[in-house]
Amino acid sequence: MTSDSRAALRETERSRSGVIDRLLDWIEQLPFPYLVFCLIVFVIGVVVFRLIGVLTAQASFWPIDLDSILNSYLMAYGLGLLLFVRRSARQSLAVFAPVLDLDDAGFQRLQTNLIGTPTVPALLTSVFVIATSVLVNFVLGGEAMQAILSTSAMMLPLMMVISLTYGMVGILMYDLIRKLWLISRIYTLGGKFDLFNRRTLYAFSGLTARILAGWLILSYPSALLATGNWRSSAWLTVTGLTLAAILSAFGYTLLHMHQRMRAEKDRLQLDVQSRLHQAFARLHAHMDHDTLQDVVQLKALLDSLVMERDVLKAISIWPWQSDAVAGFASVVLAPAGLWLLETLVKKLLGTG
Repeated sequence: MTSDSRAALRETERSRSGVIDRLLDWIEQLPFPYLVFCLIVFVIGVVVFRLIGVLTAQASFWPIDLDSILNSYLMAYGLGLLLFVRRSARQSLAVFAPVLDLDDAGFQRLQTNLIGTPTVPALLTSVFVIATSVLVNFVLGGEAMQAILSTSAMMLPLMMVISLTYGMVGILMYDLIRKLWLISRIYTLGGKFDLFNRRTLYAFSGLTARILAGWLILSYPSALLATGNWRSSAWLTVTGLTLAAILSAFGYTLLHMHQRMRAEKDRLQLDVQSRLHQAFARLHAHMDHDTLQDVVQLKALLDSLVMERDVLKAISIWPWQSDAVAGFASVVLAPAGLWLLETLVKKLLGTG
């Protein structure tokens, strides 16, 4: 392992697993798929949120209101996305392993760190998101929301709802941003980077796309189905801020991976250009000494180098597979575009 690899590895190392990691490990070891567990969390969440609503508004339990369903969705989906990204990160790192300049112990430490979620910073991020949500709701939520937040009897149930939903959002946001940052660091560890090995080259392509798509889908149900508070200025502000944070981390990771691939491509192109220069120098020498009958093999060499130069020029240095881009556009961008178009039409017709 080189000194640069050791330095990059130390950058990605963290302390031993905490409460969140142990909980996720326990869920993964259950005798049934983790999606079933997330469904159980969703059902329990609907009941809990509905009970909070009943105690607050003194209304009947049935029918289940949309707010309870959406709040429970945020919790269950957030947990499911944590587990899904964790599994995908493990698989992506295994594909990228041949490129890494690490021994077995170093690889195990890197894998543990990549799939892990440090408890303290995750909880601090969660508290920050909760506090930001409360502040934004108080400032932008209007007189009705300010009255709720100023009344102890109403504030406590609302704080419980915000803590459960935005608490999970905060943990998820920290975990996804951290994984994106680690992916950018992992590309620094690539000692045997091969632009012709497409499988390892795009090992993290699907993972980064899933992270961004998963975060966008988090807000889809509330954007498409709900009205009122779920589309208020406060909701749009909090959603926009968290989305901006994820997009910034995604952009940073994408550019870092792109720069690493570009550096390797520049190195290969420089090498081919140098060999072409040497081959042409030999050709000129044959011309100067009038020995052109010996240039048949040299011509074949020149043709091969020109073909290699053209192949290198055509190699994309963006860490995206075409099917990943197509899948991202069809699953995430197309629904968002349709929703924006629908909203715009309603506004123009005066029905929205």
